Amino acid sequence: MTACAITPTLSSSTAELAWLFQHKLGENLDDANMHYKQEWSKEMAVVFGKKTPDLEELIHPQTADQTTAPAARREIQKWTQRS
Repeated sequence: MTACAITPTLSSSTAELAWLFQHKLGENLDDANMHYKQEWSKEMAVVFGKKTPDLEELIHPQTADQTTAPAARREIQKWTQRS
C-alpha cells in the first residue's frame, strides 16, 4: 500500500507545497523573496553545519561522522525548535 493510497490528498498537498516553495524561494515573484532566501540559507547552514555543503561528502560519505552527522543535526534542530 502506498502513501497516496492511504492519503489520497497527499499528492495535491505535495504539489501545493512545491508550488509555494518555488514561488517564495525559487523565483523573485514575491516581494519578500530575499528575506525568505536569507532565512532558508540560515536554516541550511544549521543543517549542513557550515556555509557551503560539500556535495561530494554528502553523496559519498567516507567516515562514520560524515554518515551520521546530517541525521544528528536534524535531531538537534527538532529539539531546539521545540523549546
